[in-house]
Amino acid sequence: MEEQLRIYMTGASCAGVTTLGENLASPFGMRHADIEDFFWLPTNPAFSTKRPVSERVPLIRQTLGDDDWLLTGSCMPWASQSDEPSLSGRNQAWHERWLSAQTSAVLEIDGANSAEKMAAEVSHSLARMNKDA
Repeated sequence: MEEQLRIYMTGASCAGVTTLGENLASPFGMRHADIEDFFWLPTNPAFSTKRPVSERVPLIRQTLGDDDWLLTGSCMPWASQSDEPSLSGRNQAWHERWLSAQTSAVLEIDGANSAEKMAAEVSHSLARMNKDA
């Protein structure tokens, strides 16, 4: 049985993570969803009412199913201050500790690069991971 390819791509708000995910999902035949769609209830104005925590993961599982998928988003309003070590709660140091504790592969992409270069970096890394598997 072939292992499913599941990617969670995160970054600061407005960094282009969702756009990059949309551009990568199709060529790889993956389902794409954005975490914002699960974190927030659909309201007008948008992003004003959080979805109950107990509903988020089941809704993600229902939406993405058992196929290959790419989930994007940040839900990190603290990101603009994330390099401030005195920031209580999440900051860049917290985020880096969390990433280093992950058992899955972690790929860090420089958001200063063009969308094309970032997509090529991810594609190259995925191809290398598949070759090594």
